[in-house]
Amino acid sequence: MRSVAMDASHSPGTGPVSDVADAADLGSVMFSSAPEALIGVRDGIVRIANDRARAMAAPGPLEGRPVALLLPDWWPETSDAPTLATLCPDDAEPVMVEVRASSGPGGFFVLSLRAMTTDGAEVAEAARREAEAKYQTLVEQIPAVVYIDVEGRGTTYVSPQVERILGLTPEEYCEGGMEAWLDRLHPDDRERIEREYEAFVDGEGGDLSDFRMCTPDGRIVWIRDRAVTVRDEEGHVVLEHGVMFDITEIKEAEAAIAHLAYHDRLTGLANRSLFEETLDLAIHRASRNDHAAAVLFLDLDNFKLVNDSLGHHAGDL
Repeated sequence: MRSVAMDASHSPGTGPVSDVADAADLGSVMFSSAPEALIGVRDGIVRIANDRARAMAAPGPLEGRPVALLLPDWWPETSDAPTLATLCPDDAEPVMVEVRASSGPGGFFVLSLRAMTTDGAEVAEAARREAEAKYQTLVEQIPAVVYIDVEGRGTTYVSPQVERILGLTPEEYCEGGMEAWLDRLHPDDRERIEREYEAFVDGEGGDLSDFRMCTPDGRIVWIRDRAVTVRDEEGHVVLEHGVMFDITEIKEAEAAIAHLAYHDRLTGLANRSLFEETLDLAIHRASRNDHAAAVLFLDLDNFKLVNDSLGHHAGDL
């Protein structure tokens, strides 16, 4: 950045003021005259402080103090979200402050401090903003969709991950409501999930079993939905707060393992393990219902001749 001084005339024998020097001088003036209390920290030590910060921490000096002693309950972070901390000056009463941190080059960062009022209202508001910021950061970082459904209003909030997992923007998901969610269910799962959801809302069922959803681009996504409800005095659901996980990779891995366990690796046909398990289930089902079970044995005569004359590939086909 070039300062105004660069355009001014200079006395004979002096060269132009360097950009770096101008920027440093201007930065120093801005730091000192800032309307809020500022301290600069590097390697955990306060290196610089403006007058407002010194006044807040009076009577002791600030420069050279470890930030861990100055703000003992503040954990170093460089987030735009404000956090609450206790400022502990030397030989003075601790002060509740709101801290905002911004990082700079070379591990240097600046803390902006704002004293809280003693009536508790401002402290409570700062705490609310801090909790809200941390909640939003958590919700938008986890690899799952967080949603809130309000009775009579539908989905009032869904986290941005819904676009990556289901291919719908948060606005599209919220506008569609319950009907849109049902429409996105895989046809083979819809009846089962509707039945489980009704039991869940009535308080007669637990979590939904895993289900599939269809995305606008034709993908099939396996979902694991876990939710809690808030009910009124009569037991009616007034709010539902849940999380949807994309478990497609898990389901595909399970299917691959099951296929390997119950099918011949070469031909892909069902193996003896699957036959014996299926037969065992059929016998138990028949016994329970007083029915009969039949097994058809098909033998191919001279099949070895096919392998020997046409090759094993032809035999496999």
